[in-house]
Amino acid sequence: MSSENNFEKSIVVSAHPDDEILWFSSIVDRVDEVVLCYLNCPSKLSWSEGRRRSLFENPMKNISCLGIAESEVFSDANFCDPLITKYGIKIKKNALRVESI
Repeated sequence: MSSENNFEKSIVVSAHPDDEILWFSSIVDRVDEVVLCYLNCPSKLSWSEGRRRSLFENPMKNISCLGIAESEVFSDANFCDPLITKYGIKIKKNALRVESI
């Protein structure tokens, strides 16, 4: 198989708009589709608007977004002394929001 065919029938799944370029710029134009997961950040409306604008203005034709709102729990778990719940490791804030997803 030649290296040109390595990306046949492939997608890149990335967290946020701009991550596809930051982390996958060397291959993003060779995959069939780019799927972005998160769009809105409820506590940072300017981020949400910027992400929506970047998708609208993006010249890539093969990009789609799932539009999932971020849970905003980054660095919110106690990994040194984790408390396991039926949803995973307990987090300090937004627990009800994450559990309902």
